[in-house]
Amino acid sequence: MGQSATKELGEQEALTLLKGWFNNKMTIVLIMSQYPHLRRKGTRTDNQLTFLDDLEHHYLRGGVDGKPYFGAIKWLKAFFRVYPVRITSERRGKALEMVKTIYSSFGFRFRWNMHI
Repeated sequence: MGQSATKELGEQEALTLLKGWFNNKMTIVLIMSQYPHLRRKGTRTDNQLTFLDDLEHHYLRGGVDGKPYFGAIKWLKAFFRVYPVRITSERRGKALEMVKTIYSSFGFRFRWNMHI
């Protein structure tokens, strides 16, 4: 069996991959939280809850004030536990603020056009 050549990821490549993964997952969180009427029948939130668990346990940068970050994660997890039954416009607005807090904690730029 031949050896396969592997190339170690550089810091920039790893950051690009992390941002891509993060943005893809957060896009689903945003769409589900802001447009619950677009969900398909039987839509589950297990994937969003797992993603939020991963963020909570593995991805907080050292030196960042964790209280707002962990509060945002906790709030979004509670939001998705009652999704879509108890989703109001006020809760959708709060969900958007929590997402912004998470982006800020990561040092990533938040871009979202609510007029989609």
